[in-house]
Amino acid sequence: MSSLGPREQGDTKCRGPLLSGQSSADDIRFCLTFIDTYRSAHRLHRAFGYIYIRLGEYEKARPHFEAAEPFRNDPYVGRVSYFALGLSDCARALLTNKDEKQRDAKRALLLAEKAAEIAKHASPAIMDTLALAQFENGKVAEAVQTQEKAISLFPGRYSAVKFYEMRLRKWKAALKKTQ
Repeated sequence: MSSLGPREQGDTKCRGPLLSGQSSADDIRFCLTFIDTYRSAHRLHRAFGYIYIRLGEYEKARPHFEAAEPFRNDPYVGRVSYFALGLSDCARALLTNKDEKQRDAKRALLLAEKAAEIAKHASPAIMDTLALAQFENGKVAEAVQTQEKAISLFPGRYSAVKFYEMRLRKWKAALKKTQ
């Protein structure tokens, strides 16, 4: 079990126990691992933030993410709040969980929309998650537009753009089939 958050692991599929749909006891164990391993307040706050999001208590999550570190700034994510990233990470986990019983596309769409709103639709990673949620909810035309926006937000050419473009081509093909 990794004690780093999904973004720190470079894993957009959120495979850690905190986001995998396991029990609340597993979430508490995960949080205790943060305390024992890092004894670092900002990482602990992030862990609590993820737990509150998972429980659906978003306003309780916000101060923890803000106390952790208000913003992350890199080309893939953009300059965006950790609260928005937390919402987006949870949405992606609900969309990509290997256990289909743990998937919830409708809830994921709500989380992704909220994350995009908080990030002012300016984060490529969050817009990519929103596009995936839209696609999984049958909103293919919206997913195509959102994915195009995600691609346009990259300041240069990064390897992630190729993945975004590949997904966009797939969705455009799906859109043509529905027209």
